[in-house]
Amino acid sequence: MAEAWGERALDTVAASDIEAMQRQAAATARSRRNSRSCRHAGEHVIAAARAIYNRAIADGLIDATASPAHRVVKPRRLPSIRRALMPDELEQINLAARTSGNDVILDALLLRLHTETAC
Repeated sequence: MAEAWGERALDTVAASDIEAMQRQAAATARSRRNSRSCRHAGEHVIAAARAIYNRAIADGLIDATASPAHRVVKPRRLPSIRRALMPDELEQINLAARTSGNDVILDALLLRLHTETAC
């Protein structure tokens, strides 16, 4: 934000400017295997803008109703894709650890520890 609007006063940034930065961040974010369509990059832009404007409001630099960051809607989070391992998946992992590797006893003990403690 400082790089894009460093010369501008806080009260001259519009909500549409923040939305444009949000779209740009989502479009240019690095996509990874577990990426969620770069939605979080855009969400982080809005969160950062809100944090800056919250400080400006707390310091009395702008009025609480003048914050453009609070007029931009944050995208909703998608439901998590994380899940527990199925019993057959866990058994396959344990079988591979017990039958291969340099120290199969230690590998089996470590997996047992993680299974029992739900790590």
